[in-house]
Amino acid sequence: MSYTSHLDIPYPGASSPRQALDLYLPTTSLAPSVNGDDGPPPPLLVFIHGGAWRSENKSDFRSDLVPLMLEHPQLPLAVIEYRLAPTDPHPAQITDVLSALNLLSDPNLLPCEEEANAPRWNRERLILLGHSAGAFMCLQILLDPPSHATSPRVPTPLRNKIEQVFLVDGIYDLPSLLDEYPSYLSFVSDAFGTSSASYEVESPARWSVPTSVLERRPRFHILHSKADDLLSLRQPDLLHERLSQAAFANAGPHSAGPPTVQVDYDTLQGAHYDVVHSKVDSLARYVARAVLPPNSSTTP
Repeated sequence: MSYTSHLDIPYPGASSPRQALDLYLPTTSLAPSVNGDDGPPPPLLVFIHGGAWRSENKSDFRSDLVPLMLEHPQLPLAVIEYRLAPTDPHPAQITDVLSALNLLSDPNLLPCEEEANAPRWNRERLILLGHSAGAFMCLQILLDPPSHATSPRVPTPLRNKIEQVFLVDGIYDLPSLLDEYPSYLSFVSDAFGTSSASYEVESPARWSVPTSVLERRPRFHILHSKADDLLSLRQPDLLHERLSQAAFANAGPHSAGPPTVQVDYDTLQGAHYDVVHSKVDSLARYVARAVLPPNSSTTP
């Protein structure tokens, strides 16, 4: 798969080199096979890395995840960066992620000659892919925090752009995480402070499912490797249960029902970081099957 790269695009008002994203555009657009011969440009796939809110860099994924995500889903791809704890604690990370998504919605992001014939992606269509703490942030984008949380509320127009979200070997609930792994307090406190009460408030698995999500029903994919060496199945099991409960609790008389949730504990192979590095092929093929139509000749 040939593609062009736009690296280190800064966010508006950036004060740190980490407030930037990388953008990869396939040379051959899949818009016809995704949307029909006369359809709009394809959606944009956005990857949010993990690293316990205090490590990893978007450049870490240029040699493995990026090529395979372009080869299989064959969609335009953005890999976004954010400031790290403890220097910049929560909510710096999710604030930077939202800045990146707003920037990617800007029709003037690329030079005019880059999109002279047609937009390279539909600015109204986003697909999120988050690993570990990145999955936590994907969930923060789609769900509503309580009023006393420091996590920002996401504007409905931005949230409505999201069609699917892939949550990979994720953290979703901080109190249960620390109950299972007390030693993880070091990175949780770096990011969220030392108050246990704040861990409950800032955990998106405990948040409400907003009306806009119930109405639009984006597809949630909860994926977890059984061989994950850092997180058991307790986190995805808890999220699946709470997401279903919250959706039904918030559903009104005219609701279309809960969001569609696909749980898969078999596709991903390898340890926690393997799934987005040395063994990312399984994830890339899963995403391709989910985003491409069944009759597409490019479906793996």
